[in-house]
Formats: sequence, structure tokens, C-alpha cells
Amino acid sequence: MKVLRQIWNRKFLIPLILAAVCLTLSFFELTSHNQRMMRLVEVEKILHRKQRDIENIALRELEQEKMGSLSPKDVDRDMVVYKYYKDSLISWVNTFPVINDSYSPGAMYPNLSFFSRNTILYQPLSGIDGREQYLNLGSAWYVVRAYSREDVTIITGIQIQTDFPFSNSFVESKVNRTLRLPAYCSIVPLNLDEGFIVFGKDDGVLFTILSNTSMQTYYESVILRWLAITLVICSLLMFFFRNRKVAYALGLITSLCLLRFLTFIFSSSLQPDTLFFSPLLFAGGPLENSLAAMVLNTLCVFTAAWAIYLARPDLARIMQNLKKSLRLVINAVMVIFLASAFLLTHHTLKALTMDSNIAMELFRLDEITWYTAVAYLIVSMLFLSFFLLFRTLLHVNKVPQASFFAGPRFTYLFVFLAAAYSMLTVSLYGREKEFNLYQVWTQKMSIERDLDLEMQLRRVEERITIDPILSIMIQMDQDHDLILSRIKETYFADFMHRYEIQITICEPGDVLVIAGMPRPVSCYQFFHSEILRNGTPLAENSRFYNIDSKLGNISYMGVFTYYSYSGSQDLYIELDSRYVKDALGYPSLISDRSQFDKFKLPYDYSYAKYIDGKLVSNSGKYAYPSRITSEQEDGFSLRKSNRSLHCSYKTANKVLIITRPQRSPLPYLVSFSYLFLFYVLVFSVALGLLRESDLRINLPGSSFRRKITLLLVGLLFVALVLMAIGSIGFGLKLYEETTTRQMQDQMDAARSSLDEYIRYSDRSNDPAGNVVELMNTINRLSSNMKINVNLYDPQGRLLRSSQPEMFERHLLGARMNGEAFRRLHQYERPQYTQKEQIGSLSYYSMYAPLYNTNGDLVAYINIPYLSGQTDVTKDTSAIVAAIINLYLLLLLGAVLVSYAFSNQITRPLAELGEKISRLDVTRKPEHIHYTSDDELGMLVKAYNKMADDLNESTQRLAQSEREQAWREMARQIAHEIKNPLTPMRLSIQHLIRLKQEGGPKWLDHFDKIVASLLEQIEILSNAASEFSSFSRINTELPVEVELNELINEQIVLFSTFEHIKIHFESEVHLARVNVRRTQWVSVLVNLLSNAVQSVEEQAIGVISIRLAEDGDYYLISVADNGPGVAPENRHKLFKPNFTTKSGGTGLGLAICRGIVEQYRGEIFYTSSEWGGACFNVRIPKKPVI
Repeated sequence: MKVLRQIWNRKFLIPLILAAVCLTLSFFELTSHNQRMMRLVEVEKILHRKQRDIENIALRELEQEKMGSLSPKDVDRDMVVYKYYKDSLISWVNTFPVINDSYSPGAMYPNLSFFSRNTILYQPLSGIDGREQYLNLGSAWYVVRAYSREDVTIITGIQIQTDFPFSNSFVESKVNRTLRLPAYCSIVPLNLDEGFIVFGKDDGVLFTILSNTSMQTYYESVILRWLAITLVICSLLMFFFRNRKVAYALGLITSLCLLRFLTFIFSSSLQPDTLFFSPLLFAGGPLENSLAAMVLNTLCVFTAAWAIYLARPDLARIMQNLKKSLRLVINAVMVIFLASAFLLTHHTLKALTMDSNIAMELFRLDEITWYTAVAYLIVSMLFLSFFLLFRTLLHVNKVPQASFFAGPRFTYLFVFLAAAYSMLTVSLYGREKEFNLYQVWTQKMSIERDLDLEMQLRRVEERITIDPILSIMIQMDQDHDLILSRIKETYFADFMHRYEIQITICEPGDVLVIAGMPRPVSCYQFFHSEILRNGTPLAENSRFYNIDSKLGNISYMGVFTYYSYSGSQDLYIELDSRYVKDALGYPSLISDRSQFDKFKLPYDYSYAKYIDGKLVSNSGKYAYPSRITSEQEDGFSLRKSNRSLHCSYKTANKVLIITRPQRSPLPYLVSFSYLFLFYVLVFSVALGLLRESDLRINLPGSSFRRKITLLLVGLLFVALVLMAIGSIGFGLKLYEETTTRQMQDQMDAARSSLDEYIRYSDRSNDPAGNVVELMNTINRLSSNMKINVNLYDPQGRLLRSSQPEMFERHLLGARMNGEAFRRLHQYERPQYTQKEQIGSLSYYSMYAPLYNTNGDLVAYINIPYLSGQTDVTKDTSAIVAAIINLYLLLLLGAVLVSYAFSNQITRPLAELGEKISRLDVTRKPEHIHYTSDDELGMLVKAYNKMADDLNESTQRLAQSEREQAWREMARQIAHEIKNPLTPMRLSIQHLIRLKQEGGPKWLDHFDKIVASLLEQIEILSNAASEFSSFSRINTELPVEVELNELINEQIVLFSTFEHIKIHFESEVHLARVNVRRTQWVSVLVNLLSNAVQSVEEQAIGVISIRLAEDGDYYLISVADNGPGVAPENRHKLFKPNFTTKSGGTGLGLAICRGIVEQYRGEIFYTSSEWGGACFNVRIPKKPVI
């Protein structure tokens, strides 16, 4: 118990003990095997609940009409329900990502020749029966089951996880979140050797959950270690707060440095697998290898500055006792600390801007993340550290509290300058970073070769040469689309989203009709002359060539010869890179993260490529001229024109230009506004914890000014917020309507393009040619309008697509969206638009039916608005950001205007209240100057008249009081003189009588009577002195007096008594007041004289003087160990003529009281700790005279 009591008395040990416990536990495995199993059992329970829900849906649908449509009610997004009637799919809710969803074995889609034969023949749903199974369907894994009744079969599926063969920013393999799978666990098909086997609700074996126990244990250990570090820091702070001395502050700083060194040494065991601790987000150096490391460094610096600030009274006391040279050294060290804090702040801003992937430009609201807030919190804490060190330097050098640098105005100015400096620094280094990126981008764009593709070409060229199927297809003169499909699927599946692939087959004597040439040319001669002029073989004897197309794109050509009994045939394969604009939409969905387009630029950037001064390719919103008119410098250059910033890179005959709009000052003003508000918030919290009132608005709680200010600010705030919300809603609605009109225009154009084919499709005598014509029409439509087109048959099955890769890679199923099919087929809607989702990408998709001349439904056309979805998202974000930024500036302006307006309204009232509160009848009241004739003007006039009347009455009353005072003074003087005169007269008369009698003892009586007369004369002299002092009480002008010095001066005068010890203790370093010096010398002399007289009879006298702060007052206490004052006499102490001394006048304490009350202070009596007297004087800090 004694140990526990000691620990409790030293509370800083509690976090230290907890830290030791956490650190010890971090080396053990905390989560038991049973606890992990319970979490996995919970996953199984969630799956069973989903199985029961979807089973109820299936059984309910089996009770409905056989040909009835499925109801989407109660079907979650991770559930799929297919309804078959006689093995034909008639209704569905959500879709499986498969090409062939036939349930009957051997069935296949008609007219899907553009897919590979293996893709078409594969029927993944045909093996589903009444057993619960874990099955891979395209790009996802499902728990599936079939429910049958008569001719109706319901197939249900619950998505467990996606399993894409690639990943990018939109598509990524992951487990269904609703299953709540614990971290560091994965789901695999059945594995009997290890892992947790999950059973279905009917006890069917489904899959296995594998747990990475080591990673779980490591993650728990890291959390415990960081908790231990946090507790150690808390313990150090608690210990320091108990002892706010310089020595303890230095100990705290040393401990923090040691702790940071240890975290650096053992950083490998303190890094969880998160972006916050990863150099991918930020890496500025060995000690700044992650954002977490920079946060830790900043906390150490800030805590050190905080500790020095809290220890500033002790530091000032130490400096006061040092020599001047040592004080200069300490000041120099403080200045070095200040300079270091500023340089560290600058370095941090530069590093966060240049060496991180954090958006530091606050006007880009759509790019801001919580990492941005953390970054600026780091910067604000460094600025706050500088501010605290600066305040400490002012304090130790005794800068007055009333000075500008120690007041709230300087604090606001400092925050303003900190926000401005942050904004300017980020802008300058952001521009430098942008220029560096320009160089990287333009250099990448100047390279017209693709090493990844070239490696693939080298790998497949021999296989293409000896491909027997390809040889047979060419010899049998198969359709070119089938041959092209074979080449794409087999050899270039991973490059189709980046390259246009075309083939040409030439036999001896074949000619080509080339646009721009006057007559046909030999096929062989055309291609080989192209290779000779512009081609470079990839390697010796390689069949592929890199073609310098002079158009700015990357081009390759392959030449392959196939022999047969009828002769030879040449196959030419051309691969041309797509433009950047084509990378939006579907292609970016099917691209691997490692294969993203090299030239993809941010949303608001444009680029152009010129060869020999001619524009060969461009992308973006900027309208580039077809020719370069001005001479370009070699290498990199920056220029401004047409309100845009252009970065040019010239090499040989090529010029590459990247352009973005030139920014106006408004975005930077917005960034400054955000920073200023954020810094004010941080400084307010920090200074509030330090009990500083620098950033508080001085508005009394019950004042009229506060009420009207809050009313105006509140009304303007609510009005502007409502206007901002309305503007955002209106802007988004208007933009959505514009987008819908654009989609409608695209749909109308697509339907118009397909109209001729659709109208007469049933009359064609050449079905194969009809299919080819349809495919060519869709391809032209997609290429010309930069849109994706999907065509579905009346049963909702895919007929044709301009992007078959989306279906072949199983991102989409070959059935149209179930809700769209119901709207168009069941409700016969003329058109339907809805939001759909692939991975994390949401987009609008529009559907419409197509009819032939007989009015029969031929197909459904679908246009997913993917190619512009990125633009829509960016434009929407830009609209919202612009409105928020604008209204933020308006709000700040409104707050300032309302504050100034309320001050203008309430200024006369405040001035009236202040002057009434400071009204002094001893002085002439001041008038309030207010010229308006409103209600306030009437009130001010009434006050001014009252002040004049009061001044006149005061003068009359003062005259009367003076007369009364002089009468009282005369009476008092007469009394004081008359009292000693009477014994003096009687003594002299007695002396005369003794002399006349001539008695022998006359001389003895003479000495006694003379001594008595001298005593009475001394009394008269003291009385005269007291009255003389009283007459001079208000003749001196007030000056600034430091109370410590004043008290020490008076102590010296009374330090002549050897047996009286006078002790002075001051809790105030500087106690400056504005008083009449002589008056307060008189007060202190009176109090000390009384104390000395009360203890002079003691063997050892003790007098204690104490100076302390008491709110807005200074408290001076003079205590002694004398007999004190009897309780019955204490109420008479400060009345004239009362004294406890035999020779006193009784005016001393009365005069002291008059002086103290003149300054609106207070003097009162208490008993000292020794039982003697203690006189206490409270004097206001602010001057009142």
C-alpha cells in the first residue's frame, strides 16, 4: 500500500509503468488462436445469413408466374439472381461477368464471332445444381446454387471476392466488405492442409480462409510500441508540469531527443503497412523517411519550445542573477534557436511540397486528403514553436506586457504572416516541382518507342511465323476480322487498349488504293518502301520494325510470309499507338497499373507534338495552331501566352509542348484564406491551453455589442451558407442537365448512324456481309464520336461492342443491365439512363431500343458515358470547389464587415459605458462625440448634459466639502493643540508656585516638569507634521513605479534594528503601477513603522512582506509577530484619531486608507500566521488616475 501511495503521489510514474507493460506485451502474441477462429466463424455466420436471404428470394420467385420478371426488391448489390424458363434466361437482377450465360449444356450465343471460340463455348453456369458451390465466374468468385420447379430454374450467386488478372486505380481484386473478413486474411479455394474451412448453411464445403498470423501479430506489436512511446512522452510532460524549471525543461528536451534516436534506430519494428509510414507518400531524408517520421520530429521540436516557454519565469530569474556577458550568451542562444526554428519551418514546407505526393495547394479541393491537413498541422506547430520561443525571448528581456510584441495584435499579425509565407513558399516550390514534371513528361513524350511492346514483339514473332491455325486461315482466305481477332487474342491481348492493330494480306500482284495517290500501287512495293524509308528492325533478322511515322505516334510493322501450293502470301501487321484522349473510359479500366499510358497528363493540362513545325498530334482543351510560327529554343523553355503557361521541349526536328491555364490571384487568395483560418484555429487551441488570451475577441458575455455582433455574423453566415448550398445544387443540376443533353445528342447521333442498317437488316440476302457491315458501322461510330457502343438483341444478349475487351476480360457480363432491360422491355420506355459501376468507377449509361421499318424491336443500343466520365468528375469538382472558394472569401469579408459594422453601431454605447464606469467626480467628465441625430445621438446628448450637470454639482459639493473639511481640520488642529497645552499650562503654573515658595525640592521638580513640557512639544510637532502631509496629499503627478524596487528601498530604512528581521518575498517579476510615488512611500512607511513599533519590545521581531498577483490587482501584505490588534478594536483601525499607541495621532492608517481608496484599491486587516497583525493592500494593475 505504501508503494501504491507513493506512486499515486507521483502520478507521472503511472504512464511510465503502463508504457513498460505495453512494451513488454508487444513481444508476445496477444490474440489467441481461439479468438482468431471466432472472428472467422463470424464471417461464416454472415455468409449463412446472406444464403438464407437469397434462398428466400429464390423460393418466393418460384411461386410467381413462370414467365414473370424477377423483382429487384431485397436483392443486394453483391447478389445475382437469374431466372430461366426451359433453359432460356428470361429475367435477371445483376449479372455474372461471363460471356455465355446459357444454362443448357452446348448452347451458345449467336452472332458472337468477334469473341474467341473458347470464350463462346465456355459455359460456366451449366454445372450449377442444387448444391451450394464456390465457383469462379469470370472475374469474381461466387457461392452459387440452383433452385428448380417444373420448367423454371433460379440460379443465385453471392459474390465473395473479385479476382481480376490486373489492377489499376479503378479495378482491384478484393474481398466482399460485407463479409467483414479480418485484416491479413485471404480467401482461397478449398485447402484441406491449412486454414479455416468455411461451410455453407447446408454444410457444403465452400472455401478456405488463410490467416497471416505473423502479420497480425506484428501489427498488434507495432500498435503497442507506439502506445508505449506515447505514454512515455505523457509521463515526461507530467513530470515537467510539476517542476517548471529550466533544468527540467532541458531534461525533457534531452529525453525527447533520446526517444527520437531510439525510434530511428528501431524504425524497422515500428512501421505498420500503411501509407502514413511509407516513403511512397513522403520521403525527405534519413530522419524524414515518411510522414510519420516528420510528425514525430515536429512533436519533439514543439514540445521542446513549449517546455522552454513554460520555464520562462525560472529562466528570467536565472538571467537576472547572471553577469551581463552570460546574459548576452543566453540571448544569442535563444536567437539561434529562433533562426533554427524558422529554417526548419522553411525546410519542412519545401520538403512537403517537393518530396511528397500530398496536395499542398488548397484551392484544389478535389485533391485534398487528410494527409494535407496533417502536413499543414506540422507546419503550424513549427510556426507556433517559433512564436513561443520569441515570446520567451521577450519575457526574459523584461519587455513590458503592454508592448506591441507582447500583445494580441502582434499575434494576429504573426498568424497572418505565417499563412502568407506558407502560401508563397508552397506556390514557389510547387511551380518548381511542376517544371521538373514538365521535363519528365516531355522527355517521355519525345521517346517514340515502347520497350514493353518491343519485348513482346520479339517473344511472339517466331510463334506468329509458325502458327498453323493462322497459316490455314490465311490460305483459306478467311474473313480478315477473324484473322485479326486471332492475332489480337493470342499475341497482343495486353496491348489492345494502347494500340490500334491492323492487318493487310497481300498476294503477288495485289494492288492497294491509297488516299492521296493518283493510281493504285503494288501492295508489296508500298509496304517494303515504307520499311526501307522509315523502318528500323528491332534486332538483326527481326520481322518487326519500328516505323518513324512522322505523326508523333509510336508505330511498329511486322512482315510475315506464308507458303502454300498456290503460292506465297504476305501478312503485314501494323501497330499504332492510341492518342492520350483514347486512354479515358474503358481502356483505362482494362489497363494494368504497370502499363499506364506514359503520356497521361492531369485533367487541366494539354499537350501537342510538332514535327518539322507541323502539328502531328495533340490532346486536351487548348487549341494549338497547326504550325509553329515562332522560333523555339533547343531544350526546355517556359512562356506565357493566351492566358496559358506553355512548357516547350525541342530536340532535333521535334517540339513538344505542355500547356495549362494560367492561374489568377484568386486561387492563391483562397489558399491564404484556408491557411489563415486553420492557423488561427491551431494557435487559439494551443494558446488557450497555455491560458493566454491573445486570440480571444474581447466581447463581454452580456454586452449589447456582443449580441449585435453575433447576430450580424450569424445572419450573414447562415445566409451565405444557404446561398452556397443553393449555388452548388443549382450548378450541379445545370451541369448534370448539360451532360444529359450531351449524352442525348450522342445517342441521337448513334441511332441515326445505325438507322439505315437497322431498318433494312431483315431484308439482307447476305447475313455474313450484314454482320461485317454492322461491325464496321459500330467501329466508325465509336472512332468518330469517341464513344463506346454496345448493341444487345431483344433478349438482352450482347450482339456487338466497340470494346469487346471489356467483356473478354470479364469486367462486364454479356447481358445488359437488368434494370435497364426491365424498363425498356417490360415498361416499354423509349429511353433509359442510369448510373452503373465497374470496380470503383461510377458512370452514366444510356439505353434505347432500335426498331426496323415494320416496327419490330431489333436491338437495344447502349452508350456508357465513360470517355467523358473523368471530365465530368473533374468539372463537377471544379464547380463545387469554385463555389466553396468564392463563398469562403465572401464569408470572411462578411465577418469582417459585420464585426466592423457592429463596432460602429455600438461604439457610442461602449464609449458611454466606459466613461460612466470611469466617471470620477474629482475630474471634469469628458463629452462623447457623436454627430448623428438618431436614437444613439439622443442618448449621447443626454449623457453630455448629465455630465455637465454632474460636473457643476460636483464643484458645488466639492466647495462645500472643502469648507467642511477645513472646519473639521481647524477643529482637529484646535483639539490636537489644546490637549497638550492644558498640561503644559498647569505644569508651568506649578513650577512658578514652587519657585515662589522657594522650597528645597524646586530643582528636582524643575527637571521633571521640563521633560514633560518637551514631550508635549514633541506631540505638537508630530501633529503639525501629520497635518502638513495631509495637506500635500494630491499635489504630486503620477509616475510609473516598480513595486519590488519601492518596497526594497523602504526596507533599507528599517533594517537598522539588529533584533528585527525583515523578509521580503515577491511572486511577481515586474510589478509596474502608475501612482504618486510620495503617497505610496508614505503608505509603506506607515505600515512598516507600525510593524516595527509592534515588535520592538519582542526579543526577536519578525516582519514579513509579500508581493503577489491577485487577478487584476497586486497584493502587498505586511505581517509581524507582535501582539496584534484586539478583535473589538479592529473596526476602528482606519478611523481618524484612533490609535493603540500612547504617543500616536491616530491619522496614519486613516491617511493610508484615503490614499489606497483614491486608486480604487483596498486596505484591510487580517491576523498573521504568528498571531500578530497583517495589513493587506490591493492596488489595481491598470492606472485609474
